[in-house]
Amino acid sequence: MADQGSSPAQHIDRLRDRLRGVIAATITPFNADLSLDEGGIRANLEFLLDEGVRVLVPCGTIGEAPSLSVAERMRVVELTARTVAGRATVVAGTLAHDLPTVVALARHAAAVGADGVMVPPPSAFKTDAVGILDFYRGLDDRAGVPFLLYNNPAAHGGEIPLDTIAALAELEHFVGVKEASGDVVRFYAAMRRFSNRFPIIAAVEPPLVFTLLCGSPALLTATAVFAPRFMADLFTAASRRNVECAFALYDRLYTFRQLLEPEIRAGFPAYVPWTKAALECRGLAGGPSRPPVRTLDATERARLAQVLCDNDLITALSPVRQVERTR
Repeated sequence: MADQGSSPAQHIDRLRDRLRGVIAATITPFNADLSLDEGGIRANLEFLLDEGVRVLVPCGTIGEAPSLSVAERMRVVELTARTVAGRATVVAGTLAHDLPTVVALARHAAAVGADGVMVPPPSAFKTDAVGILDFYRGLDDRAGVPFLLYNNPAAHGGEIPLDTIAALAELEHFVGVKEASGDVVRFYAAMRRFSNRFPIIAAVEPPLVFTLLCGSPALLTATAVFAPRFMADLFTAASRRNVECAFALYDRLYTFRQLLEPEIRAGFPAYVPWTKAALECRGLAGGPSRPPVRTLDATERARLAQVLCDNDLITALSPVRQVERTR
């Protein structure tokens, strides 16, 4: 959605400038019957805004986009844009296996007020660099919406080569890259090659301090959803090259991440239920996950709450403002 009176290139430049600091990819809270918890969506958004987050990404993988119908995803994006109402930048996730659906989601997002979309490559069919280029060229031509490329080989079946990214960067509506490969050497190479042209956003938590020290202008990881000020402190320490402080904070994040790592290594999306439960520890909306993603049991929740408190991830922060949840 281009700013009124500006060219697409000017709008993309301004969008790139806003992709800095802590970016939160929001979860999708569900009611007990697994319907959308719209009051919970609003409450979580108000919390993030109160905590200083100014870029929000609904309907990413942590938002359980693969478990949402197209109509539900459109509703979540619309609700997000209307709740935010210009107080933050909204970049809507548009994961889909076919180009027409991605185009429809992108057009809808722009129509309801999103500033851009985040688009991973389709993964239902194996493809190569030529297929990836054809897919994004089709998106660029048919949707006409600023898009952030999402490289996540663990979730989307393959890595997007840097040479392919260089070609994609020539498209009119290309904004930047959410880099979630977890490969710090690749990340360094991407920063060295592209950082003066467009943002490369750090999006994996285990190597996060290293990718931030490479100079990434932003982070977009799961913990930002429930501990945004903690993650802002980590980002600030790394961006100022305060290495001792950055690693002290990272050690606390690392301790929390050990709860998830066995499942992550086995290929399960553990970041979804653990993040939802962490939000509930803050009195916010999480709810169950839609099968086949599991929901934490009582023992795991108690362990999570203890680890979060012991590492000051949900304490020593500003109090959560209680937001009335209307359905």
